[in-house]
Amino acid sequence: MKPSIIHFLATALTTFSVTISTANHFHYGIESVNQKLIKKMCSKTDPRIGLVTNQTGIVHNGVKSVDFLKTQGITVSVIFAPEHGYWGVVPAGKDVASTVKPNLGIPVVSLYAHGAGKKITAQQMDLVDILIFDIQDVGMRHFTYISLLYKVMEAAKTFDKPLIVCDRPNPLGGLMEGPLVEPSLISFISIAPVPLRHGMTIGELALYFNRYQMNNSVSLHVAKMKKYKRAPLESLHAPLSPNIKTIESVRGYSFLGLVGEIAPFDVGISSDTPFEILGLQTSEPQATLFLENIKKEFDKVGLASSMISYLADRNGKTYTGLKFDFSKPTPVSTIQSLIYIIQKAVEAKLKISFSASFDKAFGNSLLKKQYESVSIASFALLQEPLAIFYKKAKATFLYKPYPFIKTLN
Repeated sequence: MKPSIIHFLATALTTFSVTISTANHFHYGIESVNQKLIKKMCSKTDPRIGLVTNQTGIVHNGVKSVDFLKTQGITVSVIFAPEHGYWGVVPAGKDVASTVKPNLGIPVVSLYAHGAGKKITAQQMDLVDILIFDIQDVGMRHFTYISLLYKVMEAAKTFDKPLIVCDRPNPLGGLMEGPLVEPSLISFISIAPVPLRHGMTIGELALYFNRYQMNNSVSLHVAKMKKYKRAPLESLHAPLSPNIKTIESVRGYSFLGLVGEIAPFDVGISSDTPFEILGLQTSEPQATLFLENIKKEFDKVGLASSMISYLADRNGKTYTGLKFDFSKPTPVSTIQSLIYIIQKAVEAKLKISFSASFDKAFGNSLLKKQYESVSIASFALLQEPLAIFYKKAKATFLYKPYPFIKTLN
């Protein structure tokens, strides 16, 4: 008999309850960047500043990072844009065009012009003397802003450019779980062997990459947040991507992002609430029963949901789904929930198929290979590499409470 999801999620809920903060007033790392720091990092009299940022690069009063730096007497020479572009409106996976920022006349150079994994060129690095990275991450390894950070660090190393990484919070808090990336699955959607749900801030990841992946070869400074205590965020200061515009979608993405890579599931990408829905085509004979069983179990641990019917714009077909209530930080473990959904799908005899990129996103081939008999026990051996990672990463943690590992049992 397989362990109950209730046991899994009740344990996670207890753990989460000690990390949720109702008031976490802090200052973003960008707010610590000033001329003194620039002079410390670069000896040139009037260094050209390259700012890697997008729509998430703002301070608490809504001022864009590029404008905030100008108030500090720091003029940005060029902006580098990630996937989704500087304004965050380009659909996932689509090429981002280079352009010019209106009013300021600053060139916006795309770092996602030819698909995922594009290397930063010598010509692009010739435009700057010092790099500043200021982008909000989502908290999951397969979200490509982490990958861009890694690529920027490689370029800083290769072309001997100092780099300032402006820290921002992990919106999911400190829960750390999931497999590290198998060497054969390293890609732009899983750039380095870190946990699937890493529990770290973007600055902590930069320190980890530099120390353990790049032998401290990057001239790196992490501009720390002030007065920050690690906890799940209660809201987003800006949309993270076209499909992740709210904290609710961030919470859903923590496990539904991967479910969306498995057919026949739909996660509401074409709806008004992407990553807040788990749906199946209404014509699927087992759809209602499957979703009712899922709903009952999640209801028991405080993750409420309601049955809905909706039309998927991409194919014009009607879907039956669960609309989850992510108004509060979710108690759901990414791994345990993913396994449970697959287990129930197998029991319902749904025809499951995985996308070509699933293994790369997950970072491990185990789940796809063993999905018909997958269980928590299947992942026991993955806990040891996770524990080793944690022991190493602890030296790069900047804020308390420290990240914590969710035990699979």
